[in-house]
Amino acid sequence: MTENNKNQSEFFKELPSLVIGIGLGVLFTLIAYVIVSLDIIKGTILAISALTLSVSTGALVGYFVYRKGIARITSGEQNASGLISAIKDLWLISKLDDKESEEDRRRTIREKIQSVEEQSKSIVKTILAFIASLRMFGWIAGLVAACGSVALFSATYMQVQRLDSQIDLLTDQNKIVNVQNVLLEAERRSSLNLELTSVLESIDNFLGSEGNSEKSENIALPSRLNGRIVALSRALRPYKTVDEDGVLESNSRSPERGHLLLALLSAGVDMRPILKLGADFSNADFNAVTLQRVILPNAILDGIDLRGIRADEAALNDSSLINANLSDAYFLRVDLSNATLDNANLAGSEFREVSLSGASLRGASLERINLVNANLEDADLWNAKLIEAGLANANLGKANLRSSNLSNAILRKAQLPSAANFSGANLSGADLQGAQVPDREWMAQISVKGFVTGFNERKWNVQSFNENDGSKEYRLYTDTDENE
Repeated sequence: MTENNKNQSEFFKELPSLVIGIGLGVLFTLIAYVIVSLDIIKGTILAISALTLSVSTGALVGYFVYRKGIARITSGEQNASGLISAIKDLWLISKLDDKESEEDRRRTIREKIQSVEEQSKSIVKTILAFIASLRMFGWIAGLVAACGSVALFSATYMQVQRLDSQIDLLTDQNKIVNVQNVLLEAERRSSLNLELTSVLESIDNFLGSEGNSEKSENIALPSRLNGRIVALSRALRPYKTVDEDGVLESNSRSPERGHLLLALLSAGVDMRPILKLGADFSNADFNAVTLQRVILPNAILDGIDLRGIRADEAALNDSSLINANLSDAYFLRVDLSNATLDNANLAGSEFREVSLSGASLRGASLERINLVNANLEDADLWNAKLIEAGLANANLGKANLRSSNLSNAILRKAQLPSAANFSGANLSGADLQGAQVPDREWMAQISVKGFVTGFNERKWNVQSFNENDGSKEYRLYTDTDENE
């Protein structure tokens, strides 16, 4: 067995001690992870375990490298000294007296040369053994680094997990605090119910007084009482409520404003002086009610909840209904001229004989709305969503339909604005059969590449008809249904 193999064999005899030390360090780390349940000291225990593992492993590595490596270096120094001595003796032999027999000189030289060879081999073996030790040291150092990295990763991972848990707790606490704050604010605002009750009692007393009991609508209240109503409507500000699952609702509502407005309208109070004084009914909870012959011009109804409402012969002209929810509503002969309904939700509503002339519906959602025979002249429908909207016989003269989405909308016999007002609109699948256009050039203008989306100019053609007054009327027809 060579010296190098012998040294490696001696190392592997000592290897179980090294493995046991490393195993103990890892075992201590796992025990600390399992036993310790308090997050406060878990990281400390893991850090101590990692330190213990590193120190014990380092001590074992130092033992092997120092004891074996230094011993080999010492042996190498001794062999080197012997080699130098043998060379020196060879030099001295070369200076011996010629009187010494030739045989003795040769024998002495052979012995010294043999000694030089042995010392040289020992030095080479020592160097090779030391190199092997360095290689083993590299393996051990890599193992130590890997164990230290695992311990450090475990400690860091547990720290991150603890931080995530703390963040989740803080988030939950913040949600609870927000809910509590909202509920406290709602409780504070609900204390205004006493004033609401007092105002309603004053209205009842006034209506029951002599001379007013026979009236049923447009009853003028005293200016002092009107002032109290206006002040109360402004004080009843909207707030968020908690749903059945304990989660805050996204939209703020004021049920008290809705209650006040419904009471005033049901009593037949003349709302015009109240609205003129600046009454605010925005974000009122007013859904699923029925109103008849209501007059609310210039009303502030932004964000109001009018889902499922039924209104007959109502006047809401010049009112502000920004972000209002009118989905699934039913309006019959309602005046919404010059009203502002920007970003309002009118999806699925039924608007019959409704006037929206001059109204602003920028960005409004009008999917599946029924606007048959509606007056939308000069209305601003920029970026409005009119998907599958029913606009048959509607008056869209001079309406702004730029960037609007009219895909699959029904525009049969509707009066359309000039082509310029359709810039950027989506007409995919729109039914334009019999729609009236301003002039014959409308087709050429609307067909410009990139002007609108989804319009098939090959499908439609413009037909002119003579009117009784001598003027001409231009309508869109397909090749197969020109005379429909």
